[in-house]
Amino acid sequence: AVLVDPLLLTRALTNIVENALHAMPDGGRLRVEVAADADGGPLRVVVTDTGVGMDAEALARIFEPYFSTKTSGTGLGLTIAKRNVEAGGGQIDVRSERGHGTTVTLALPVSAARAGS
Repeated sequence: AVLVDPLLLTRALTNIVENALHAMPDGGRLRVEVAADADGGPLRVVVTDTGVGMDAEALARIFEPYFSTKTSGTGLGLTIAKRNVEAGGGQIDVRSERGHGTTVTLALPVSAARAGS
């Protein structure tokens, strides 16, 4: 069991997946992996796409409100995702390389009962 608001986590994942799909206009591969830490650490949700990726300049700004690399949208998707994940005590990390895709990793806290099992 993770210590997150299910609605906020759903919204965060929806924004991340939508961004991944937009980054692959000609198709590609979207992979979602979930891994529990054997030592009771955070649950990791990893979303990887084979899209266009981002350069270092864009990557440095992705959590800024209204910043977007797309021609449509509000530029709030990742800002909201970050807020929602961090509101539950989690962390979000984004790695990307232009021409090679993007990986977004969510580290979500687990309940004390789960961490001790």
